[in-house]
Amino acid sequence: MIRFKAYGHENIKCSHANTLEFTKESDVNPSGTCIIGVKADFDSRKLKDFVKDKQKVTMLIHVNSMTEKLEFIPNPDFDDEEEIVVRKSGFESKRTLGFRADKSADDFSDEFREKLADAQQEIMVELR
Repeated sequence: MIRFKAYGHENIKCSHANTLEFTKESDVNPSGTCIIGVKADFDSRKLKDFVKDKQKVTMLIHVNSMTEKLEFIPNPDFDDEEEIVVRKSGFESKRTLGFRADKSADDFSDEFREKLADAQQEIMVELR
């Protein structure tokens, strides 16, 4: 299991129908509709090692007492220091941690998405 932390942001729209993204950037503009967390503290080397021999990964995203769960096929070629992208499609890039996901940013509950728009909101992410 791997864990990392991120934070909400007032410009998070969480409305992209095909992807979700965590970034290490501290600021985002409203056009980044797939971004669900900023100031992410993931270690890309550990992530790359974690996914390289997995057939499927479960991601749990915790906000207060709420949790969203998604599953995806990991990309063994993931290699990005700044961003993690999970996609419903099969598109692969070095930013893509996983594809063929069963959820995207737009699939989260309205209440969960509202919490992600709070800049003070801490987000805990677990990969299993």
